[in-house]
Amino acid sequence: MSLVNEQAAFLLDVCKLIEEATRQGFVVTAGEMYRTPEQQTLYVKTGRSKTMNSLHLTRRAVDLNFFRDGK
Repeated sequence: MSLVNEQAAFLLDVCKLIEEATRQGFVVTAGEMYRTPEQQTLYVKTGRSKTMNSLHLTRRAVDLNFFRDGK
């Protein structure tokens, strides 16, 4: 599967996840999706990440925040 197809499939899965979470009463917000290699290097150096093989580097990861009842 090509990277474009993997990214597209990932985003469709994210859409399904957000839709289901919303149906269950969550409010979903998003953080980072793409990280440059330089940003990922900084995250590894500061302990925010443990790997340089993050899927954020290829736009196949996203940080989601789930809230319910304001928490």
